[in-house]
Amino acid sequence: MKKLMVNIEDVNIKGDIDQLSQAAISIDKGLQSIADNTDKLYSRIIKVQSTNLGKTYNDIAQTTSAFRSELYDSSVEMNDLQRQLINYQNKLYRYEGINRSAPSPNRFFVQKRNISTDTHSFMFSRKDMQDLINMIKSYIRFVEGDINKIVKTKNEAAYFWKDRQYNDFSSFIDDINNKIKRAIKKYEGFITDIENKVKELSD
Repeated sequence: MKKLMVNIEDVNIKGDIDQLSQAAISIDKGLQSIADNTDKLYSRIIKVQSTNLGKTYNDIAQTTSAFRSELYDSSVEMNDLQRQLINYQNKLYRYEGINRSAPSPNRFFVQKRNISTDTHSFMFSRKDMQDLINMIKSYIRFVEGDINKIVKTKNEAAYFWKDRQYNDFSSFIDDINNKIKRAIKKYEGFITDIENKVKELSD
């Protein structure tokens, strides 16, 4: 993933900086949601992969492992940016004698879960297959909703963020969006493979 590099004091905003702070808070919340849901999905997939050593399961486990790490790093950077913006906003308000405060920043809630691969109590049955299908479909639905809101908010920020750093920020979000789209295609192919296996077991 691209690195997020923004010099807050060089940001040029048309209007109140609160517009950018609110956008950053919204984007940070959505990106953290995607990162945390990806970690939850990985904790399930790694157990499946430990029980089923086929190429399909190995591929999806490796994809999710790399994706999980990249999203975690990106969410850390975005959370730091929104904190910097809010601190700078409060600093400006104090300097200009404005009697108000910036909104509170989001806390960082993404977890890197400790994942046990003990398979003694885990049997991957047909029901487990269907549960995994449902989990991935739900994950795709929520992630698509989150990233669409993030991209919309990023695009809207172009109306008031007027220095060239906006282009770097936009590229950072677009890179995440493209990687999410590629990951979703892989998940959709994985769902098809599992659904075919469920049909085989049903026959």
